Amino acid sequence: MMKKRTAFHYDQRGFTLLEVIITLVIAAIFGSMLIQFTGTSMSRSADTVERVRNGSTLVRTIESITKDYRSWIQNNPDDPLVNFKNTIDASYGGGNIAVQTVFSDVDSGMDTDVEILWVTVSELDEGLNVRQSLVTLFTR
Repeated sequence: MMKKRTAFHYDQRGFTLLEVIITLVIAAIFGSMLIQFTGTSMSRSADTVERVRNGSTLVRTIESITKDYRSWIQNNPDDPLVNFKNTIDASYGGGNIAVQTVFSDVDSGMDTDVEILWVTVSELDEGLNVRQSLVTLFTR
């Protein structure tokens, strides 16, 4: 007995054309997202380096003010802290670095008042907007 053969025999071991097209479309979408992400990261990576460099400038400015404060407190033990504020206002800032000082004389309710000097060192952009800043407090 002979078996009858059909003319249409489908092989089920491969992918259909529709599956291949859908896979290529999904890969293209993910590829375009990846290119967009890496392109933005590459173009913005210089901003990070500049911010770190400017941040280190802010830290050096704060360290310099702290060094001046230690020297000032040793040489002027009886001067009020507001005199040191005037020294900072006259000596620091310029370029893209701004130094702002706020002096406060707090009545502690005891025999002596507490003097507080709030110093903010900021990095400014071209439009004079603050990009990043550091704050330190000096007391007396």
